[in-house]
Amino acid sequence: MNIVLENPLDENDYPAYYEPAHVGIPRVFGGTQGLKHHPAVITKITRVTFMPKSGNKDKFRGLYWNVISHVMNGNRIKCYCY
Repeated sequence: MNIVLENPLDENDYPAYYEPAHVGIPRVFGGTQGLKHHPAVITKITRVTFMPKSGNKDKFRGLYWNVISHVMNGNRIKCYCY
């Protein structure tokens, strides 16, 4: 999979990567707060390796969602990020 050529993940798919509301953990869809364990780790690894980001570290968009989605589904990815 080449995540650069893909459309961003639909916002309606974001809730699957967050803790359920009944757990009591505050969550902000589209942000880093309240993510489940594996998506949170994937995001941290992605940000310090092949997709470093400057700016607001409480939010992420676009390709980050694609990376989380593909890794969680066991797909291989190619990222041509510069």
